[in-house]
Amino acid sequence: MRKLTFAALVLAVAFASCNKQSETTDNSKPATEMTDQADMDAQVAAYPLKTCVISGDELGGDMGEPFNYMVEGRLVRLCCKMCVKEVDADPAAALAKLDEALEGHGSDHDHSTHDH
Repeated sequence: MRKLTFAALVLAVAFASCNKQSETTDNSKPATEMTDQADMDAQVAAYPLKTCVISGDELGGDMGEPFNYMVEGRLVRLCCKMCVKEVDADPAAALAKLDEALEGHGSDHDHSTHDH
């Protein structure tokens, strides 16, 4: 009886560890997500807006930390994750607001405190 109990325990531990390994593998990020994260990190410092392109709310204001979202390889910072739905519905509008801000962020702006 002890041998049977011991064997069952060994099998249970082996099964649990195999199951845990497959969970880890399933949750790993695909290469495209890792690339998006690197692109996102590179664009955060030069991001021209201090407000959400959807709501107009201040980034890092009442809604907490900004939600960074990639649209066609470009960073769009949102006040919250709820604004993603509207960006997905009309990504061109969100990118147009971003482009407008970038156009206004030209030579009349003091660039001595940062690089871009």
